[in-house]
Amino acid sequence: MLTFEQIRTMKKNNSEFAFCILILIHSVYVLSSIFSTAIFCRITNAVLTTLTIVLLSTYISVDFYIRFILFNDKNLHHSTIRLGFVLILLILIVPWTNIIVHEYRMNISIKEEIIYPRSTTFSWFLYLDFLLIISLLILTIRNQSDFSFYQIVFLSVGIPLVSLWLYMGILMANNKIHHWIISISFYILSIIQIIHLIYITSKTILEYKTLSKLNDLTLFSLLIIIFICSGANLLIHLLTVIMSFVLMDNI
Repeated sequence: MLTFEQIRTMKKNNSEFAFCILILIHSVYVLSSIFSTAIFCRITNAVLTTLTIVLLSTYISVDFYIRFILFNDKNLHHSTIRLGFVLILLILIVPWTNIIVHEYRMNISIKEEIIYPRSTTFSWFLYLDFLLIISLLILTIRNQSDFSFYQIVFLSVGIPLVSLWLYMGILMANNKIHHWIISISFYILSIIQIIHLIYITSKTILEYKTLSKLNDLTLFSLLIIIFICSGANLLIHLLTVIMSFVLMDNI
């Protein structure tokens, strides 16, 4: 609610717009993960809940660090409240997910629980990769005044492609469904994503250098978050592709 109110009252050229949208969307991911863990009590849901909370905490912590330590920003009211809330969430929810899954596993027989370690690990990387890709797509918006036709087209093409890539990955993780068309589609979309990550990273570095020469600090916080997100996304994406090869080798 705090972030939603901040978006509603901010100016159209405010560079915090993309970051606030990012926080809102990841908050929805966290809530949905918590509910799915409470309903299904599976270790996969528990790990995904932990990953989404850690990712949300990382974004908010990095934003607070950049503003407070690097730029000595005095207007930290929203950032401080968000940081405090997400740290409390991290302390309470992560142990809760472990407890609820442990109790559930104690009440079922070993025969009822079928575990595929490789496909499960691949699924974790897949969903984390998906969250990071969506984060980058959101962060390219910059602010409301820059939300042009180009941005609408970019998101309209990018989000369906990422969703298709995720769907192909889920089918690959399913040990009952294997087809060469699914695998080829997954790897083609993965290559496109690697090219996109390299482009975003190089563009961010170039923009950062340009703003440094002009001594313009307006977008510094956002650019640093984009750079960290793209770097983490590239690493996780490569690990996801490697895990997919391991998974295919196990067929």
